[in-house]
Amino acid sequence: MMMKKLLVIGAVLSLLSGCATLDRSRDINLNSINGVILENNGSYEIVKSYSKEIIGSVDKDKLKVCITRVVSNDDVRLSDSASSFTGAYTGNYYHIEKSSTSRGGDVINTGASSENIVVANGTTSYFYDAGLMKVERIVRFNLDIESSTTGELFTFTNIKQAQKNSGTVQNDGFSPIGSWAGAGPIQAIQQFDKLATEIHRCASK
Repeated sequence: MMMKKLLVIGAVLSLLSGCATLDRSRDINLNSINGVILENNGSYEIVKSYSKEIIGSVDKDKLKVCITRVVSNDDVRLSDSASSFTGAYTGNYYHIEKSSTSRGGDVINTGASSENIVVANGTTSYFYDAGLMKVERIVRFNLDIESSTTGELFTFTNIKQAQKNSGTVQNDGFSPIGSWAGAGPIQAIQQFDKLATEIHRCASK
């Protein structure tokens, strides 16, 4: 029973890894979201960047502190069970999990920041509902924050994600987020909205 359960879970995770996705047509919900820039990377359409403007100025002295309170850039552990197998003679299923670590770093990119713009690096995550189970995905991004005429502009770039556990398919780590529904672009953007709102609320005058 346990072996069957592991095989089913592994199959679901495998289907959700990017290479197994068949329908790569754009999620039509993206068309109604302001600030989304899509681009074809030569293989498929990806979310290149996302910008969100929030009305109201912030206290520049508090901004960096608020960013480090809201945004994290910790190491990320990714895993798979691609080396698992069923014994030819015993018929037993041998679950072998391998993992790798994607390094994090400082949240504030001091070298790239200036008096007019704050640049940050971070991660967020969301759970994709695959029907039989929910799959956790980790999203890495760069964030630029600068003043606009009416408030603050938050721009997320270099957006990439990885499935935390890719099941029986080798976990190849972070790659650009596709524009189709199964790639989770809407869920990633929702997390960006939450981060921007929390930072702005924290640093508001």
